[in-house]
Amino acid sequence: MTMHRKVTIAIDFDRTFTSDVEFWREFIQRAVARGHVVYCVTCREDCARNHTEVAELFGSDVFAILRGCVFTSHEPKRAICVALGIHIDIWIDDIPEYITATDRDAVMRIQATTNAHETLPLFN
Repeated sequence: MTMHRKVTIAIDFDRTFTSDVEFWREFIQRAVARGHVVYCVTCREDCARNHTEVAELFGSDVFAILRGCVFTSHEPKRAICVALGIHIDIWIDDIPEYITATDRDAVMRIQATTNAHETLPLFN
């Protein structure tokens, strides 16, 4: 048996999870099966439409095994998680600057210089 340290993992939604839905579904299932905790942490607004869209794309089986989904409403990801009492060990994010941004204005500046809302084809 291979020993491992159980960790808490955050996976971003847009342009990360959506870049290869089936791969990330399998990743989450394997991580949870090995005892890791997985959250979705997204800059999306905290609203019913986003909750529904995210849950549907994860799929009911995978969404059920997530510890939770944190919608930061364009606030810095690490700060929001800390405020919620969630300690993330490993972040998986296409724009890691969102994690360490210091405030909402910093997040908005980062968004203005990236293609964070690029429409990607979904292969699920």
